[in-house]
Amino acid sequence: MTRYSTFQYGLLPILSAIVGTAIAWWLKTKWAKWLPVHFGAKDKKRLLEQYGPGIRVAHRLTVLGFCAGAFPYFIGWLGDHDWRGLGVAFGLACFLPLAYFAVTNARHGKEAIRESLIAYAMWQKTPPSLLFTLMGLGCVVGLVSTVFLFI
Repeated sequence: MTRYSTFQYGLLPILSAIVGTAIAWWLKTKWAKWLPVHFGAKDKKRLLEQYGPGIRVAHRLTVLGFCAGAFPYFIGWLGDHDWRGLGVAFGLACFLPLAYFAVTNARHGKEAIRESLIAYAMWQKTPPSLLFTLMGLGCVVGLVSTVFLFI
C-alpha cells in the first residue's frame, strides 16, 4: 500500500467529516436568526405538538421515496453509474412529504397547509425559504430524471 492511498482512503474521509461538521455548525448559527418562532397566533411548541405526528409520517415517506428510487439499482434494472435512479430517489424524497402535507391538510384550507409546512421547517431547523427551494429543486430533478428514465 502506498502512502498516497493511505492518505486518500484513511485520512481524507476523516478530514472531510471534520470540515463538513464545522460547516454544519457554522450554518446552524447563521440560520438560527432566520428560523420562525411562531406562525400566526401559534408558537413553535404548539405547531410542533399539532403537526408532530404528521411530520413523523413525512419523514417515513422521505425514506420510502428514497428507497423506492434506489430500488432499481438493487434489482439490476439500472447500472451502478446511472444517474437517473438517484435523481428519481431524490425527487421522490422531496415530493412525497410535500404532497403528504398538502393532501392531509387540504380540507382545512391553505392556512393549514402553510402551518404544517412551517412546522416541518421548524422541525428541520432550516429556514423555510431555503428548505422549500431545495425541495422544489429536488422535485424538478426527480421529474427530469423520470422523463430521461423513460425516453
